[in-house]
Formats: sequence, structure tokens, C-alpha cells
Amino acid sequence: MSTQIISVYLADGTFRNVRVDSFTTVQRILHVVLDGLGIDRLSFGHFALRLSTFPTGPGSTVSDIRWLHSSLRMPQIVQRYLNPLSSGSQMRFELRVRFIPSGLYEMYQTQLAAFLYLYDQLLSDYVLHVSWKISKDKAIYMAALAIRKRLKHLNSNNLEKKFDFNALEEDGGLMSFLPESVIVGTPKKQMQKLLLSALKKVIKLSEIECVFQFMKNLMNIARFDSEIFKVFLGANNIRPVELYVGQHYGVAYKNENTKEPVVLAELRNVIDISVRKVDLKKDHFIIKIKISGNSSPLLITVTTGEMAESLAHLIDGYQMLLSQQASVWSSRDLRDTFWMNGWRSESPATPPTMSPLAPRRGIVKSEVGENSQIGADTKSLLKEIEIDPQKILLEKLLGSGQYGNVYQGILQLEKRQITVAVKVCKEHNSDPQTSNNVLLEEAYTMSQFWHPHIIHIIGVSVHSTVWVVMEMMQMGELRQYLKREGRHISVTTQVLFCKQVASALCYLHSKQFVHRDIAARNVLVANNCCVKLSDFGMSRLVEEDFYKSSCTKLPLKWLPLESLNFRRFNAKTDVYMLAVCFWEIFSLGEKPWTQIKNQDLSRHLEEGNKLSQPDCCPFQMYHLMELMWELDSDKRPVMKQVYAVICSVIKKTSGRVCPGSAPNSPAVQMRKHARDSALRASLSSLTLFKGHGNELTDRKYSFENNLSTVDKDLVFCAVSDVLNALRDLQENKRSEDVNMLLNTTEKLLFLLQELLVISTPHLALLDQPMKSKVHEAVELLNDDCDVLKQFIQLMTQEEENANINTQIEVLSTFSRTLRAHTQGFWNTFHLARVRSNLPLT
Repeated sequence: MSTQIISVYLADGTFRNVRVDSFTTVQRILHVVLDGLGIDRLSFGHFALRLSTFPTGPGSTVSDIRWLHSSLRMPQIVQRYLNPLSSGSQMRFELRVRFIPSGLYEMYQTQLAAFLYLYDQLLSDYVLHVSWKISKDKAIYMAALAIRKRLKHLNSNNLEKKFDFNALEEDGGLMSFLPESVIVGTPKKQMQKLLLSALKKVIKLSEIECVFQFMKNLMNIARFDSEIFKVFLGANNIRPVELYVGQHYGVAYKNENTKEPVVLAELRNVIDISVRKVDLKKDHFIIKIKISGNSSPLLITVTTGEMAESLAHLIDGYQMLLSQQASVWSSRDLRDTFWMNGWRSESPATPPTMSPLAPRRGIVKSEVGENSQIGADTKSLLKEIEIDPQKILLEKLLGSGQYGNVYQGILQLEKRQITVAVKVCKEHNSDPQTSNNVLLEEAYTMSQFWHPHIIHIIGVSVHSTVWVVMEMMQMGELRQYLKREGRHISVTTQVLFCKQVASALCYLHSKQFVHRDIAARNVLVANNCCVKLSDFGMSRLVEEDFYKSSCTKLPLKWLPLESLNFRRFNAKTDVYMLAVCFWEIFSLGEKPWTQIKNQDLSRHLEEGNKLSQPDCCPFQMYHLMELMWELDSDKRPVMKQVYAVICSVIKKTSGRVCPGSAPNSPAVQMRKHARDSALRASLSSLTLFKGHGNELTDRKYSFENNLSTVDKDLVFCAVSDVLNALRDLQENKRSEDVNMLLNTTEKLLFLLQELLVISTPHLALLDQPMKSKVHEAVELLNDDCDVLKQFIQLMTQEEENANINTQIEVLSTFSRTLRAHTQGFWNTFHLARVRSNLPLT
């Protein structure tokens, strides 16, 4: 396929031209168009490319649309979609926001360009597919909102004078706001009066208020945040249901017996998607969806291949957006070329061609100096993103590394200039060929990644001296940012930074890469609430259980014991280093182990020493870090578990993370060593395995005989803290001091949330069917958290304080329920853990 120009149509009816060839992927087209529109890369996950028949009109169906997976190349698109349709229909590429977030206001605040594009898309879809179904009055009101948003110069004083209806009509503007039936069926003067009257009602709204009012009204007419498919659940075709997919419902279904959609799966928990044809003689297809934590896959039967592809694309896109993982749609489905001609064949007519950026495992895995062909091979692979160095102007030196210097520069594009960071091979290096190869390998590695929290490579110059051109992060390294702005950074922001770096590492591990140099100095700050992982010079593709480094310099103070002693690296060593990076974030840029000499570090770690808890580090986060620092790498959590715990920390505290106490403070010492003897007696007297008779007799397990061991268990300690707080609450209820009662209740809520967070990593390890019983107990505690939040809210309202006796009575009754739920959780959790042969925490 020779170089060609394609047009990608936008939501507002305009289009952008993109040059493509045989190696151009859908992802590449998306990035070129979105970059040209000035849309932030953080928003790229919301967008998709589709082929659509045109002109479209009322009644368009999924059969008129082909959603394109990001890995498809142009020859595959032509063979699969365009050739069979070339005789009868014309199709065009369209840029769409398909994966809509649950929080539109948050999208407006953080991703404004994408938010406004979504509005343009909704307005266009509304006029085309919805407006002709609603009443005339409602259509006029919706049009007034859109016109007010466009005509920003209008106000209540000049509306009647400056509203130029004729100009709006002559430009064809009415067709952009109203259905054709209303325009044709309403006389011109009456239409002018109707619009003017409707505009008077909305004239005081700002541009953004008009957008939100439009979206709110549209949501009441049609839920644009979900897509609905008519499918069959399971492999039989007995009774169809409506399948809802979107962030609001997840994956849910509705039939004649249900008033509201019933949730089948959470989108972030999808781990694999595949599609197969049921019968070669019938056009029925089964989508098989594997869900994390569920032993049985979800099976969905649809009646066309186009619908199967659309549904798989939708679910896969949402899981990538929410879990920050790579695609889980089976690669077999993407290689086949039989969507239009009978679906899948066991032996494709033409073998799949590798993408120019597909991993060259033998090359990437090698250390510099081990393969003399690294430079030549990698140069050919990077040909697609090569940049003429004459278009780059270096402005100032930002920093220096082992193999190259980093400069701020200006990249001259066709119609504009952009600020970039440029890594340049050191000219006076003793081994310039090695330095060039190192930078080429780093550029090649980065070219395989696309993630909102990973630095994006723009291009590379592969002339005599290698230049790697990357996006520019104006706020610099995270470590320096923390030291400079530390006193202005909240704990919530620190946890958010941890989550973002963790999501980036999750993505790397899903692509089977290890980073090997995770530290705050290698994380760059995009803005006050966004960081990105950088410096992939030491990243390697790991095909075996571990990777052994040969000659690279290593960041000793960040390394686990196995890397220090044996230079071994795998995903678990990255997990260890990430915890050190977390420690740097909460320590506001301090370096680890500054008091320990390099030669003494191995012995120091072998003795079981760990970095101390920073003053502002939440207990939940430090506990997670301790797990990530386990000497035995098998006991460390995997990155998916780390990411899930951090998300839980943020979710359980509604974005407000309570800081912990200093490591040697009385509160921490009390937590670790001073358990109340009365509480111990109370816990030891619990019937831990009520209802199970002597099922555990063969294990010779006795709670009372092993109290000293259990007392050191983290989950047990968290349960003890909750029960202690409940006892304090019972004592404080006798006092009429509202503030004391409020403080005790807030402490109880925090400890209950901490119990849920601490136990979260262990729940995934439990065996079925006990896991479901533990989840039921966890749900009860989640409900109790909601009750406590409501009670705290009532306590803080002055008008309610007068009725303190009633509140105390209600709280007293609830505390007895919470005590029963907490003890029930411990009973169920510990039994499940023993049956699953899991050690204490």
C-alpha cells in the first residue's frame, strides 16, 4: 500500500487529513488527529476511531458502523471493511468519544478540550437521532441552550437587538440545532418568536452552564453514557435481553421482569475477551468475557459479527481506561480477516504481518555491548517516527545522565511550534557508539508504550548523533518538585501521585517489561495533579521468570536484596522499588538510606530493617509499602494488587486520606504493642468457627493457644482497633460533649476504613466458596461506613445538636450492630484464611 491521504471527520462536521501507509495503525491515526486538535494525552483513552456509512440519518444502526481496534493497520482495514462495501456504500473515518467517564464535571475541570469535543458530539447526535422524537417545545428549549452557548456576545440587555435570526438561518445554523421536521413545519416568524422566547429563559447562563444544562436534559431523554445491545445471555438463544455497557452500569442486563439493569460485571475487572462463531451456518457469535475473581466466564450471544466486534471493542476500551492496562481482546480476533466473509478461519488466507513497532525480543532483551547489531536493527524499526534534526532548536540544558544530556527545545511542525525535551547523546563520551545504542534502545522501548502517566516519545533523529524527542514536562522531576513545593502538597495529592505511578507500572508489567529504575527522580510532573514515569534506559522485556543484568550501573539504595546480591530483576523487584518511590513521595523528596553506606546495605536489609514511616504517610499506605518490601519476593503483592489497594484507599476515604502518626508516636506504639487485656479476653472468647463443628480439629488449631501469634496479625490488630473504638464510643456516649462524641465517631470511621483497606490484598487469595462469604461480611462493613458518614454529617449540623440524646440512642443501637458485623467479619475471614492455607499477615 503506497502512501495515501485519508480524511478523519470530527464531531462538528469538519475533517482532518492524515497521511497513511501500510504500517500506519489506528492508534497512530488517533494520536495524530488528537495532537492536532490540542487534546491532552490524558484524554486519549476516551477516544476511538470508527468507519461509518454516510450520509447518515434517523434510524442508523450498528450495522452502519465499524469500530476500529487501535492495533489494526491500514491494509487490514481496507481488506476487512472497505473492499466488500465499495460497490454499494461509501464509508468515512470518524473521531468519536466512545468511552465516557462517570464524572463529567471532573472531565470539564481536568480535560477541557475533550469535554468540549464530547459536547459537540452529543449535540450532533442529538439533532440527528433524538431531536425528532421529542416534543416541539422541548426541541426549541434544547436549541436555545446550544444557540446561547455559541452566541457568547448575547446578554439580557442586547438579546432582542443583536439576535440575528436571519443570519443564523442563512448559514444553515438551524439544522445544527433543530430537527428538520420542526424547521419545515414552523413558519419563519413563529420560529423566530419561539427561539427568542426560549433564549430569554437561558440568557443568564454562562457558556459552560449551557453545556451542562444541555447534557442534563439530554441524559433525561437518552442515557448517552451507556450503549445498549439486544443480546442473549449464555450460549442459548431462548429470550433476548437488553445489555447495558458504560461506567454507570458496568456490564448489566434488563428484561421484562426487571425495572432496573442488573449488574453482571464491573468493567475494570475484565481480564480477557474473545469472540467465536457459534455455527458456520448461522450468523450467531459468542463473546466470552473473563472476570477477575470469577471462575466462570460471562457468555454473551449476538446475532451479527458487526455487533460482536462493536461490543468487544466497547468493553475492552472501558477496561483499558479504568484499569490502565493494555488491551485484553484476544489477538486472534484481530489477526483474522473473515469478519465480513464468515468470521473466523482456522488458517487465515494471508499470514499476519508484524507491526514495525512489535517487540523484537532478542534485541530488546540484550544488554548494550552484547549485540553489535542493536543500532542498525533499531534504526530501521524507528523509521516511522524519525525527525529531521534541522526542525529541532535546542534552547537550554535541563540535566545530564550517564549516556546523554537532556535539553529543552523547540520542534517546528508544519503549522506550529511545540516545546519538547530532547535527549542528546554525549559528544565527548569515551564510547559514543554504546551511548547511541543505549538511546536508540530507550527510544524503541518508549515507542511501544502509550499511557497517560508514561512520558510520550514524539520522534527520534538517527543520524551520526542520536536525539530522542519527548514531550516536555515544565515542572521537572518529582523529587525536586516535592522538595520545592512540599509544604503546599496535601496528603491526598501524594496518594494520587502514588496511584498514577502505580498505574504506569501496571501497564508496563502488562506488556511484560520491567523498569529497573523506579525512583522519584525518574518521575516527571506535568501539573499539580499529574505525574508521568520516565527514563526507560534500563527497561527490559522479560521473557523468563527473571532478568539478570550484566554491566549496567544500578541505583543501589532503591534495590531489593536479590538485585543487590545477584543482579536479578523481575516484576517483584519493580514492586519493591516502587515502594521506595512511595516513601520518597511521602518524605517530600528525601533520599532513602542516607545514613547507610553502600557496602553495608545488603547486611542492613538482611537484618529485616525497613524504611521508617514518614510523618505524613497514611497508615494504609505504609502497611502496603511494608508488604512491598518483603525480603521474600514471593510474598510481595503484584502490581494489580498494589494499584487496587491505592484505589481503595482513595475510594474509602472519599478522596480525603487521613495522615498517620509519627513512627514512634504513642498512637503507633499503642497500635503495635499495647492491646487492651479486656479486649483480648473478649476476642479470645469469640466462637470463631461457629456453625462448623470440628471441621478444623485435624489442623490442631486453637485460637486461645495461639493468641500471641494472632495478636501480631495485621488484620486482627485492625479488628481490635475497631472494637476498642466501639468501647470508647460506649463510654463517651454518657458525656453530653458533642465534640468529644463527634471525634470518637470520626476515629471509629477511620479505623473501620483502615480495616477494610488492610484486608483488601488478602481477599483475592482466598479459595471459593468461602471468598463469597467474606465478601458478604465486607459489604456489611461498607454499609456501616456509609451509616457513620451520615451520622457525622448530622452531628456537624448545628440545628441537630439540640437533640443530642436522640442521636446518642441511635448511635448506641448502631454500635451494637457494628460490633456484631466486625466480629462476624473476623470469624469468616479467619476461617477462610485457614481453609485456604494462607499464613497470618
